[in-house]
This record gives sequence, structure tokens and C-alpha cells, in this order.
Amino acid sequence: IGTVDSTDVNTSTTVLFGLQPGVSYLLSAAAICDSGAHLSDIVSTEFVTDCDTVTHADLPFTETFNAATLSTCWSVLSAGSNDVRLDTLQHGSSGRSLLLSYDPLDPPAFAVMPVVDTLAGIDLTFWTYRRSYDNSMLIVGVLANPTDTTTFTPVDTLSLAAGWQHQQISFDGFTDAGHHIAFRASSTDSTWFNILYLDDVSLT
Repeated sequence: IGTVDSTDVNTSTTVLFGLQPGVSYLLSAAAICDSGAHLSDIVSTEFVTDCDTVTHADLPFTETFNAATLSTCWSVLSAGSNDVRLDTLQHGSSGRSLLLSYDPLDPPAFAVMPVVDTLAGIDLTFWTYRRSYDNSMLIVGVLANPTDTTTFTPVDTLSLAAGWQHQQISFDGFTDAGHHIAFRASSTDSTWFNILYLDDVSLT
């Protein structure tokens, strides 16, 4: 949870400065008596600040999944048991990677990147690792609506080989609607469950 300095407020509204994008904050408020003492009744609420849009001026943008929790600027879109979560079993350059599971009996789960202002001209690079299943696939695409799986447009489908692999996908000439790159696990065999890992994602 982020922290900022406390401040006295003499109006019904105020502006807090120094907040960081995509960070959870706990806001607490209490009345102050004429004597300067705080009343015992404290009202608290937790909120998360909006994430900044990634612009071409911000590039390169990188995510190593080093943190103990997934960045709030990433989101997970799942309606079943398929999973997207940080994991320490396999990792590239850091101690964690992003695990994506695939069960053909359940709706797919998506790992959704922060919003990007314009995808045209962007290069996406990342590392992938598959378990022992040689049918593992990773589908990379774009969500027009980051909360609606039906708006997913595939851009590339990767058949994963054993071990860590470096992947690159170009968005040169991309003109479809959507500003959220998304990843979902899949399989060449519609009856097989599998698990794969994603690490060191970069936009340039």
C-alpha cells in the first residue's frame, strides 16, 4: 500500500498530491476538535489509482514479474478454473514468472497488459517456458474491451518448444480496435490440459 503525508482539510473536497499510478492506498479521515485533538471515530476506505497509459514516449516498457504480487496495471480475465498468477517454479531472469494454465473444459483465461495508446509500430518481446507437454501453445492478441473475452483478436499463435524461448511479435501495420495486448494459453490437442510460463515482457 502506498503512503503520502497527512494533511489538514478545511473544505468538503480536497486534492491529494504525490500519488503514484496503479498503487493501492488506504485513506483515513478523522475530525479535529478545537483543542487540536483527533476524535476517536476514524473513517477509512481503500482505493487504487488509475494506471498511466503507456505511450510511445514511455518506451521501452518492461515487466519482469519480480514483485510479490502482480502489478495492478495488469489484469486477469477469467470465467472458469483456468489460472493466471505469479509463480516461482519456473522463471527467466527473475525469481518469478507468470503462469498461465489451459483446461479445454473451461473458458480460457487471459493475462491483460496495461493500456497502450497506439499499438501500431510496437514490437513485443518476451520469454516463454512450457511444461513437458509438446502440445503447448500461446495465443497473443488484442482486447478491444479488457473486460470482455469476446473482443479478443488473435495476432499470433506460438507453438512452444522445450525450455525457455525468446519470442518477438511485431505490431507494424496493426489497425484493429483495441489498446490492451493479452496472452492466453492453449493447446494443439483439444483434450489436453497444459501449463506454460511467461517472463520478461517488453514493448519497444
